[in-house]
Amino acid sequence: MSNSIGAIAVAQLPAVESSQVSGGGVWAAILFGTIGLFVFLMMPMFVGALASNGFDDGQLGNLASMDLAGMAVASVAALFWIKRLNWRLAGLMSMAALIIGNLLCLNVTDYGSLMLLRFVTGLGGGCAAVLTYSVIANTTRPDRYMGLFVAIQVLAQAIAFFAAPSMQAHWGVNSFYYLFSSLALLAMGLVKWFPSTGHAEDLHRGEAAGLPVSAKLAVFSILIAMALFFIGQGAIWAYGERIAATGGLDAQTIGNLLALTSLASLLGAVLSVWMDVRFGRFWPILIAIAVQLVALGLFHGEMSAIVFAVIFSIFAFSWNFGIAYQVGALISCDTEGRYTALIPAFQGAGLALGPALAGAFITGGSYFSVNLISAAALGGYLLFILPFSRR
Repeated sequence: MSNSIGAIAVAQLPAVESSQVSGGGVWAAILFGTIGLFVFLMMPMFVGALASNGFDDGQLGNLASMDLAGMAVASVAALFWIKRLNWRLAGLMSMAALIIGNLLCLNVTDYGSLMLLRFVTGLGGGCAAVLTYSVIANTTRPDRYMGLFVAIQVLAQAIAFFAAPSMQAHWGVNSFYYLFSSLALLAMGLVKWFPSTGHAEDLHRGEAAGLPVSAKLAVFSILIAMALFFIGQGAIWAYGERIAATGGLDAQTIGNLLALTSLASLLGAVLSVWMDVRFGRFWPILIAIAVQLVALGLFHGEMSAIVFAVIFSIFAFSWNFGIAYQVGALISCDTEGRYTALIPAFQGAGLALGPALAGAFITGGSYFSVNLISAAALGGYLLFILPFSRR
């Protein structure tokens, strides 16, 4: 079913029409970015595999955060190199960081060493994501291709979730390092279709004039809201497998169900594209989070496979449904486009903080503190974004 949905989505997309990017270039960039973000897409299963090396819950949260922190740092750093460095060279360097970093992680059980190595791989993955966004921005249909980027990630994630338990049974956590490094090696062959550079100066248009104070307040309020949104999502995403395992589900069942819930992610992204702003932004944002808060109250204790699938599908659906509206709210306030480039950094910071904050409060084998951290972050998200979502 996943493959048929993906095929339909691909068939309906128009050809790329851009003097900057060829048709092969945008497809290569989408696959390239998906590989760069693969560790995040596999985070629940990856964290579960790391647990077999004897790390406690707090350490697991910090290890998950280091990949995401590296991605956030790479997003900020891109503002300084995206106009200066050849994109093909940058792509090769990002994948080299992923290959070397993951291979060095093999058989490493020292917590400090692994933290450093995961940060390095996060830098590589973050650079890959920035390059993908930059290539898509240089097409004439960026919204459509961003939707395709999300869809490809979801389909790749579903396949990987089905395969991960069997791989882990044979090679343990090393199976993930082999997978990440092998995919990065394949991705190196995609950079030849990249443009050498693009029109990144659009990121800084209007820099001299500046936004009025009220607009800046709105922009940074929404950026903070984005960070809170991803803190809430990141906490549940990182510890979802642990919560389900505590509830009595085995690794293979969890992997299969996570793959199935990936369809909910795809549906959420597709629905936001179809709805656009015909109902505004306020109500879609509010309803999506309200549903998630109810689900958080149910996501603990013993649970059946059906309960886990339904609850995690709600998270996956709402997550991908809500991103479009928060980005739209920011763009409506940032009329000069100066601060839009900070979106990946704030999202990445939230994803990095979520697992670390949740892990710091886990006690006695109970994961309900993860639910509380997520609920508090999502409540804060509403407070910061709703006042600016009616524009």
